[in-house]
Amino acid sequence: MLDMGWTEIMLIGVVALIVVGPKDLPRMLRTLGQYTGKIRGMARDFQRSMNDAAREADMAEFKDIKGALDDVRAIQRDAKSGIGKALSGAEEAIDREVGLGDMGGDASPNEMLAPTQPMPKPVSPLPKTAGANAGQGGQGGSDGAASGASPGSTSAATSTPGPTPKTGTDP
Repeated sequence: MLDMGWTEIMLIGVVALIVVGPKDLPRMLRTLGQYTGKIRGMARDFQRSMNDAAREADMAEFKDIKGALDDVRAIQRDAKSGIGKALSGAEEAIDREVGLGDMGGDASPNEMLAPTQPMPKPVSPLPKTAGANAGQGGQGGSDGAASGASPGSTSAATSTPGPTPKTGTDP
C-alpha cells in the first residue's frame, strides 16, 4: 500500500521527535500502536464476516442444488420401480399368451424355443418351361420382341451354362 523506505521513516521519526518532544514520544508511539491494532482487528472482523456471508450464500445455493438433486433421485427411483413393474407384468402376459406359464421359471431356452408343431417342408421351385412365359407380354408369348428379348436370346435367370463367347478380335 504505502511504499515507504527507511529514509521516509527516519524523516517522520525526526519530525515527531521535534514536534512531540523526547519525553512524550514513547507514550504517543504506544497509543499509535494500540489504534493501529484496533483498526487491524476491525478490518479482520469485517473480512471474516464477509467471508462468512459469502460461504452462507454458497451453502444456500448448494442446499438448493442438493434439494433438486434429491428430487431427481426420487424421480429416478420411482421411474425404475415403475419400469420394473411394467416389465414383470409384460413378461407374465407374454408367458400367458405363449403358453410358457406351465413350464415354470426353470425352463431352459431350448424348451422355450422348441416348436410345438412340426415345421413344414420347404417348397421346391417349379421347373421353367418354354410355355411358362406364354401368358406374359400381352401377345400370347409367340413374339419374343414383345417381352423385350429377341427370339434367340435367353434371360440370365433361365440361361444354362455353356461356353463363354470371346470378347476380343480373332485374326
